[in-house]
Amino acid sequence: MIHSGTAPIDCVVLDLVMPGLDGMATLELLRAAKAELPVILSSGYDGRELGNLPSETTGVSFLQKPYTLDRLHKKLLRVLDSGLEYQTE
Repeated sequence: MIHSGTAPIDCVVLDLVMPGLDGMATLELLRAAKAELPVILSSGYDGRELGNLPSETTGVSFLQKPYTLDRLHKKLLRVLDSGLEYQTE
């Protein structure tokens, strides 16, 4: 889908725990297809507890669940405005 020719994807919000292909494996596939694509990882687990999240220079940010629509909106604005940046919130 990332190369389907439809509207461009500006950012991906990705849950870390998913059935089948987990969030980190999905992130690797996204990076292989489009390395510069900003990604917001999300989980009910605390970002510090997860340990091996990607580094700041990889364009990956973290948003703790549960989150409100307002927090998601603010995170999307920050990620899209700031370029490659890893943040926890």
